[in-house]
Order: sequence, then structure tokens, then C-alpha cells
Amino acid sequence: MKVDLIIGTQFGDEGKGCLAEWLSKNNKYDIAVRTSGANAGHATTDREFHNMPAACLEVPRVYIPACGVIDVEAFVEEIEWATARNNDLLVYVSPFAAVITEKGASSPYGSMGVGVGKTRI
Repeated sequence: MKVDLIIGTQFGDEGKGCLAEWLSKNNKYDIAVRTSGANAGHATTDREFHNMPAACLEVPRVYIPACGVIDVEAFVEEIEWATARNNDLLVYVSPFAAVITEKGASSPYGSMGVGVGKTRI
């Protein structure tokens, strides 16, 4: 089984989303996994994803593991958008993934204002 990893160390704007999109269009993957939080955006040529991996338009399965953080409202919208373009898409979420229940910049634990910092604490 072939595995390709895209690991970002600069905390954004490194081109991870575009690279994931390109790899998924030029290879046949069984699954794409998105780790980290809903604060980062993975930009593709069509849109920016905050919860789903950028490869979700090409792969049949997406997995959000226990280390993932989900903004439910945005996640549902992203799933609807992606499944309208990828009819084969199945989305799996670990029951241990964190769910943002309180948004806003009032948390002293983060700077994006979407609730990831407070959710992780």
C-alpha cells in the first residue's frame, strides 16, 4: 500500500491544500485523512476547506481522526458541497474527535476566533 504524507510546519499558507488536490488528481488513493483543527484552511482550485481534507473531491473516503477538531456547521456545509461533486464520497469521523461547541475570540487559548483553542483545552 502506497502512502503519501503532506506535513506542514509553517502553520499555514504553505500550499498543502493545493498539493493534496494535485496528488489526489494524479494518483489513486483509497482514503484522505485530515488532522488538526478547523481553524486552518486547505485551499483548492475550487474553494477552501476548514474541516475536510483538500483531496475530498477525488478520493472515495475521508477520515477525521481523534486528533481532529470539527466545526459542525462548517463541516456539514463542506460535506454537502463535496458530495455534490464526488458522489462516491464517504466521510468517517472518530467518535473521539473534538467538536467546537463555543465559537468566538473570547477564549484566551487561541487567536483565530473559531473556538479551536478552547476546544482543545
